[in-house]
Amino acid sequence: MNERPDHAHDPVEAARVQARRARERSADRGPRDPEQIGPYNIVARLGSGGMGVVYLAEHGRTGSPAAVKVLRPGLATGSAARRFAQEIEILRSLEHPGIARVLDAGQASVSGHDRLYCAMEYIAGAHIIRHADINGLDVEARLRLYLLVCEALVYAHARGVLHRDLKPQNILVEMGGKPRLVDFGVARWAEDGRTTMHTEVGQILGTVQYMSPEQIQGRHDELDERTDIYALGVVLFELLTGELPYEVDPKDPLETMRAIRAGRARRPREVNEQLCEEVERLVTGAMALEPAQRYGAASEFCDDIERVLVGEPIKGVVRPSAVRRGLASSIGRLFTRRPSGDESRG
Repeated sequence: MNERPDHAHDPVEAARVQARRARERSADRGPRDPEQIGPYNIVARLGSGGMGVVYLAEHGRTGSPAAVKVLRPGLATGSAARRFAQEIEILRSLEHPGIARVLDAGQASVSGHDRLYCAMEYIAGAHIIRHADINGLDVEARLRLYLLVCEALVYAHARGVLHRDLKPQNILVEMGGKPRLVDFGVARWAEDGRTTMHTEVGQILGTVQYMSPEQIQGRHDELDERTDIYALGVVLFELLTGELPYEVDPKDPLETMRAIRAGRARRPREVNEQLCEEVERLVTGAMALEPAQRYGAASEFCDDIERVLVGEPIKGVVRPSAVRRGLASSIGRLFTRRPSGDESRG
């Protein structure tokens, strides 16, 4: 006997019930969500943005759940379509347990319009900060969870992919406690030769509160791994303190951008005095104003998180200038050594 499980334990069924109630409440308020996109039957709307809408859906033949992202009408061509195609290309190149996979992609007729869509794995859970708060995770548990996110980013960076929009809402934690990176909609290949879409100079893509100073200034040709590392630092600050690092109204993007450009971030221990100095150094090393003063690679950041978790001192950020000074000093000593006895007699 195949009885449908109680929707309290089935996130798809719970979403179906909520969507049905929402449709009943808004039956006379205008256009409704589509019932089908390509081979997928729509269950409920998960969210929407300027470019498109994301739905919880089920495959019509297999019944398997998916998160189906569809571009808005009128965006089937142009930069939005190119960005969407690049997101699909990037995700298909990434096979990692910490990154949501592409299941299907194509074009479908929706309400009389040709719409581009992409079906992703459906991650049943909450974003990383909500998950940590709901489950009452302590600092150590939050760091262990966060480390898994960093490891997924190390993998993406190793394959030449920059995310460029890291924020809590794009880090979903499954019910079993495994985090997954989602939404590579503004990602790009780190190597210009591999990119299929160039961002116009001065154009801002991403979420302002988590952007690096160089992103805020629209210097997209200068972005590298350290841009994602900055966003990781902001997420870690919020994960450990419950607040964003800048004392501004997060709903005021202009003031937020000014604070980021000026480097007016608080130190984590100003907000949560229970944090140790090594943890604070992790955050500040990721969130330095200048890219050259941040961790140079996500792998270095991961290594220091692991050191904190085992109670070892962190290495922190190795300043390129310090390395150059050390090398110059060594070379200087090499050429100013006192001659040996044999050399002095030569």
